[in-house]
Amino acid sequence: RRRGSMSYDVTVTESVACPACGHCKGEVFEFSPTYNLRPMFHAAGFCLRDFNGMTGAEVAPVLTVAVASMEADPAKFRALDAPNGWGTYDDIMPYLRRFRDAVSAHPAASVVVT
Repeated sequence: RRRGSMSYDVTVTESVACPACGHCKGEVFEFSPTYNLRPMFHAAGFCLRDFNGMTGAEVAPVLTVAVASMEADPAKFRALDAPNGWGTYDDIMPYLRRFRDAVSAHPAASVVVT
């Protein structure tokens, strides 16, 4: 972790080639959401740090429910936008959808959150 960093580092890594396509060995997704999003994540029912060391198969159902909850009530989650503008519902949703899709598509992948 970089000293003074104000964000999480999330990486989804596949250690074996995808049986369907033979690709995707290695890093399949990464993003660095700001700590300012913690209240939003908690309201959606997850703590990002809890995903550390889990597999895609373990994370996918949690993210599926969380993303659906956030999409169903955007006003609730926009109310949790960081006052300084660093961490908003509109900015994070595309990444959460991609994160959900990556762990769903790669159930054997390792998730690392630092």
